[in-house]
Amino acid sequence: MRALAKRRKIELKHMLSIGDRYETDIRPAVELGGMGIQVQGPADLMKICAALNSHSETYPNFPELRVRDL
Repeated sequence: MRALAKRRKIELKHMLSIGDRYETDIRPAVELGGMGIQVQGPADLMKICAALNSHSETYPNFPELRVRDL
């Protein structure tokens, strides 16, 4: 996460980790100062991605949040 933040010139507090395992997906992100969303499965992930995509103009520095890129 640190490497991605540095490469993309993004502050860690603006990064989001999404995953189904708290210990490996969410906790490390939160400990670094980022955000995390725990999902139960692919259906949850698609809902989150759809919500993020609907606000893509708000996040111009995060093109990797597009569903088509997952």
